[in-house]
Amino acid sequence: MNSYLQALLDKYETSLGLTVAGLKGASFAYVLAELRQIRKNPTLVVTQTPEQAEALLSDTLFFSPGLKNEVFIYPAWEPHPFDTLSPHPDVIVERIEILYRLLQSKNLCILTTIEALAQRVIPQETLIEQTLFLKKGQEFKRELLFQKLI
Repeated sequence: MNSYLQALLDKYETSLGLTVAGLKGASFAYVLAELRQIRKNPTLVVTQTPEQAEALLSDTLFFSPGLKNEVFIYPAWEPHPFDTLSPHPDVIVERIEILYRLLQSKNLCILTTIEALAQRVIPQETLIEQTLFLKKGQEFKRELLFQKLI
């Protein structure tokens, strides 16, 4: 391991925050994977485009496949929130899933864009109150299901 990376990892072990910039290609994914192996801090990585976030996720999981339950992409609304069209249902599900995961664990690594960060988010209390988690084969009272759906 080179001295720059070792110094960065040493700083990460003792600091509350860390800013990393200027790395190109898969080098940032490698550093991110190494940092996540050392300490499972809450991590936010902001990219310029969704494609960069996708590439970073793919590269990070290449270097450390064990991070697949810790590193996620938080997508932006498509179309924009003020457009007349509704966002794609898959994007709605992805955003809610990430927010729900953040309720369960604060030590996730979220990859996102500036655009996604600037968009409105459902309040935490509303998410908790309106979330209904069902498992296949689980019995559930129909009345409670109707209350949650209305």
